[in-house]
Amino acid sequence: MDLLTISETTTHCPFKGNTVYFSLGDNKDIAWNYEQPIAGMEAIAGRVAFN
Repeated sequence: MDLLTISETTTHCPFKGNTVYFSLGDNKDIAWNYEQPIAGMEAIAGRVAFN
């Protein structure tokens, strides 16, 4: 995670909440997570998914 930077890209999922995207150098939006998912989806908080 120390190598990733927060991207300007954001999206919203009505089932999980707001998505935060991450970049690595010139590789934009290679990963995302839900830092504060909606109620009932707390189990995914802080987990990171990669494209």
